[in-house]
Amino acid sequence: MGQKIISSVALILLLAGYGIAAGQSGADVFATRCASCHGNDGAGRPNAVKTFHGMPDLRTAIVGMTDAYLFETIGRGVDHKKYAHRFLQTGLTTNQVADVVVHLRTLAKK
Repeated sequence: MGQKIISSVALILLLAGYGIAAGQSGADVFATRCASCHGNDGAGRPNAVKTFHGMPDLRTAIVGMTDAYLFETIGRGVDHKKYAHRFLQTGLTTNQVADVVVHLRTLAKK
């Protein structure tokens, strides 16, 4: 009985955490899920750049990447070696990941 209650509470907390981002825009999702490492402007936070040894500046790094590639990278962790971004497995919807890609394009340097 106790294990069942603990499992139920854990599931409720997990789903509640996922619901936080349910109505967020791509910019909001980026701010809550990405900016702690990538910075609000995509340039990378100094501590994260040191920790991950050469985190790219997203403003320039994404310029030649397709939206489909960015979606796979963010949503499924494709080509991430040091910190896998698998946000489709951690509560974001396909629409939210697509919205983050759109937001990233606004950060890109021309």
